[in-house]
Amino acid sequence: FRSIAKSLEKKKNFKDFIIARFMRIFPSLWLSIPLIFFVCNILNQPFIAPIPATTLIPSLLIIDPNIINIFTNSKLQWTSGVLWSLFVEIEFYLIAGSSYFYSNRNKFLSRIFLIGLTITTLKVFIKSGNLILTNFLVILPITDHIWWFIAGICAYQITFKNSSFGTYCIFMFSLCINLISVNTYKNSVLLNVFGTILTLLLDR
Repeated sequence: FRSIAKSLEKKKNFKDFIIARFMRIFPSLWLSIPLIFFVCNILNQPFIAPIPATTLIPSLLIIDPNIINIFTNSKLQWTSGVLWSLFVEIEFYLIAGSSYFYSNRNKFLSRIFLIGLTITTLKVFIKSGNLILTNFLVILPITDHIWWFIAGICAYQITFKNSSFGTYCIFMFSLCINLISVNTYKNSVLLNVFGTILTLLLDR
């Protein structure tokens, strides 16, 4: 989280930020994925399952296989189970980068908080079983993890910056949401009201 926050502050624009994040992830990824594939398929040990070559497509591009499966009716998987977190991280790069560079930077935390609040509220309503809406959650797995990123950004602000009362409130709010399943929110109206109050405090 500190790395993301510092990168946002140092880069001049959204393009430079995304390129920097790209260079952080993909070079090592393009070396490690073929190595994992080679080792798992060549060693042929009983405790190492062979990996299908089709897993290389989503893994090298960091596209969630579930998204491809929705549109192609296939059953692709990651080459390594840990890669899902990189896809979530990239989604946050896009959200945080656009919020930081295409709006008032001094209001970045309040913008990212409102985005998190909107995503959480949508997720509450999407839990309706509707197939189209459920696919929306598959395409945006960040919905399950955005509050960890927001909590991390707040922790960075609190540790290295002069933080407002609103920053502390959002930090605690983020931690609470991370500890409580979104399924327990019975009244999304109250969630929005509380979130709006925090945003006003932060904007002061």
